[in-house]
Amino acid sequence: MSAKSVLAAAGLLTAAALLAGCKLTRWGYESPVHEVVHREGTFEIRVYPSIELASTPLDGESPQEGGTFMRLFRYISGANDTGQKIAMTVPVFSTLDEGEGRMSFVVPKDVSKNGAPPASDSSVSLETMPGGRFAVIRYSGSWSPERNAAARQNLVHWLAELSIASTGEALIANYDPPFTPPFLRRNEVFIRLPTDATAD
Repeated sequence: MSAKSVLAAAGLLTAAALLAGCKLTRWGYESPVHEVVHREGTFEIRVYPSIELASTPLDGESPQEGGTFMRLFRYISGANDTGQKIAMTVPVFSTLDEGEGRMSFVVPKDVSKNGAPPASDSSVSLETMPGGRFAVIRYSGSWSPERNAAARQNLVHWLAELSIASTGEALIANYDPPFTPPFLRRNEVFIRLPTDATAD
């Protein structure tokens, strides 16, 4: 494919996304409130409240692509019991550990407060992610299973240096649409910590 064809395709994708109400980057989307209690470079320890999620099983593709993402996107676009349009939020969460994975959209605070409508698709369910402490590592660039696994390993090593135990269970958090230039993307890996974990 020629450079002109690539640029034309990218332009059409961007235009379609804008017409659908999507933004090109994470800025402007609602994101869960949290408190950063410790930071070292790209590593943080954060405290989150409980978060309501709309979740569906992973189909095996990368986040923000394929049938998994579109099931959730249809839900917020009105494929629910009340036909309610629900604002897109960030990040999009997905599991990193082996086994049956899940992808989740964060339900906006005002929608959660008033009662999020059940999905029309039985494979999309509403669930609550319990609040607590999380160790987080951030990286930019393109998403890949290998990069997420490497980020998780770096996070585990950092926690070991701080003598902090963790569950080892990890979440991927992607903040930007797939057509965002890689150098502008924000990706994170979360690991839940004990409630009394501190970095001395």
